[in-house]
Amino acid sequence: MKSYIKFTARGKFGFLKPSMLALCSHYPTMPLIALVRCLMGVQISAAELQLVARVLNRRRPCNLLVFGVGRDSGFWRRLNLGGTTMFLEDVREWLDEARRSDPQLNGLAVVYETHRAQWRSLLTRPDLLEMQLPRAVTDVDWDIILIDAPAGNNDSSPGRMQSIYAAAQLAAKRRRTDIFVHDCHREVEQAYSDRFFGRACMQAQVVTMRHYLMDPKKVNNLCVHAQTPASA
Repeated sequence: MKSYIKFTARGKFGFLKPSMLALCSHYPTMPLIALVRCLMGVQISAAELQLVARVLNRRRPCNLLVFGVGRDSGFWRRLNLGGTTMFLEDVREWLDEARRSDPQLNGLAVVYETHRAQWRSLLTRPDLLEMQLPRAVTDVDWDIILIDAPAGNNDSSPGRMQSIYAAAQLAAKRRRTDIFVHDCHREVEQAYSDRFFGRACMQAQVVTMRHYLMDPKKVNNLCVHAQTPASA
């Protein structure tokens, strides 16, 4: 789970020369990613970062959608240089802090209407998982989607039921979408990823990060309709 208590100070990026991040994007090796992770204060493990970075390296510049902001936000934006990177966050103070730390960050506020305690009953009620997303999200064909929000560490938190379902819907209109789900050691993330992405689509799991490669036909077979979430 990410901590949002203190974001990396803007000045700390001074240690990260543009050439270092460029090298990391072209050659996402473990030693280089581990170094960048340390300098940026990223809490996702180096192995998990590398799993996503390798796919991003193949597909960039691309359209990258990230559910959640944190210390890793600047890392993803910089690795997708030349592409479109959008962040969705439900905690306004975290989004404001992320923007202060990285003024170029493109982030939007979203609302989740669930509590993690509901996850079992909502698993078979996708009609109750619909999110009101802005057209800036629903009108874009996302190449890569990373799900690391909202909070899902206790029953009073929103849980990631809606973000996982929304990602499945957004992927349903594309030929190919790489989806990454963090914290898949937890029951909710496992259950919802299996339900709406399907284990047949899972490419790998490194530590707690799962990678799915989505095929719209397989998504449809999982009862996710090939339409985008409702636009705000």
